Amino acid sequence: AIGPSVVQGTLMVFVGSIMHSLTYVMSESIMENDTVSVKSNCAIQGMVGSATILFWQFIYTRHHYEEVLSYPVQMAGTTWTQ
Repeated sequence: AIGPSVVQGTLMVFVGSIMHSLTYVMSESIMENDTVSVKSNCAIQGMVGSATILFWQFIYTRHHYEEVLSYPVQMAGTTWTQ
């Protein structure tokens, strides 16, 4: 039987694929109209992508701090400064 997590994961991959493909389409559209130079477009996309990843890492770590960071440090019998 397929669980709800599998269905949710499949939908997330599908939506992510659509968003990824639209990035290329929008990029081509912007560069065709000479609205933004190729270098500026590349820099803007890189900064937005980096900011998005950093934001996601902050949100994920904040909600999973105990299980991902704090608990393993305690189980290893160490501290953050060692």
